Amino acid sequence: MLLEIGINDWNMKNYDGSMEWFAIFQWTLDIVSDNINVHCQEQYIFPPNWEGFKTALTAIGIAGLDNIL
Repeated sequence: MLLEIGINDWNMKNYDGSMEWFAIFQWTLDIVSDNINVHCQEQYIFPPNWEGFKTALTAIGIAGLDNIL
């Protein structure tokens, strides 16, 4: 599922939103597997197809993402 949403295209990208003097919302994502090697980070926005990413995580048993992402 992760490959289908194009997660490999996220590798080495910085998804920066509008400039803020005091960043309060930042994230970093690192995924390494046989088929996926992704490192990306962001401030305030998410990569394309973020909802598909959350769906894929839910499918493998990671729940409660709507409360934090």
